[in-house]
Amino acid sequence: SFSPDSLLNTSRYTYTVTPPRPTAPTKQTSPWWAITGFAAMLLSIMFVALKKRIRSKKRKEYSRREFLLSAGANAAGKIIEKKRLDDPDAEFLYKLQNAVEENLTQEKLNVQILSRIMAMDRTVLYRRMMALTGLTPSVYIKTARMNAARQLLTETNLGIADIATKAGFASPKYFSKVFRQHFGKSPADFRNEDANNHLNT
Repeated sequence: SFSPDSLLNTSRYTYTVTPPRPTAPTKQTSPWWAITGFAAMLLSIMFVALKKRIRSKKRKEYSRREFLLSAGANAAGKIIEKKRLDDPDAEFLYKLQNAVEENLTQEKLNVQILSRIMAMDRTVLYRRMMALTGLTPSVYIKTARMNAARQLLTETNLGIADIATKAGFASPKYFSKVFRQHFGKSPADFRNEDANNHLNT
């Protein structure tokens, strides 16, 4: 006889139901573009700040150089003019000026020789010159040499070799090299340009 229960117990008609796989939750996209934009903005701000700082430093260096060049053969002339002669700093600068100018023709004039002339310890001389002029003794001497050479070029008819000697350079070639580095042109070009300027005025 037919029995419905016999069909349910037959293995041929056994069905397995596979449950659906759970879907993985969708990951949220990280705001990498926001991080990149913030980093770029920060770098831009730092770059602008650094650029301003460099420009400010260059302006200060340019102003200092122009100040020294405007003092003629005396690298600290403007400072002395602004101070009273009974001022200790002005007296020191006045002695320093004379010491350098009187020994400018000496090629070996350096901080050691200058400290002996000034009767001061080398370290003390260095610190005081830096405090009053912002220049090391070697840079001060070099500036005085260049200013003296410039004055001789514009006010005398001396040859380049003679001017080099008076400025403390044994080699005219080396003098021309240092002069070009300091003023941006050779002594001959500097003299010719100055002469042309006088003709045009």
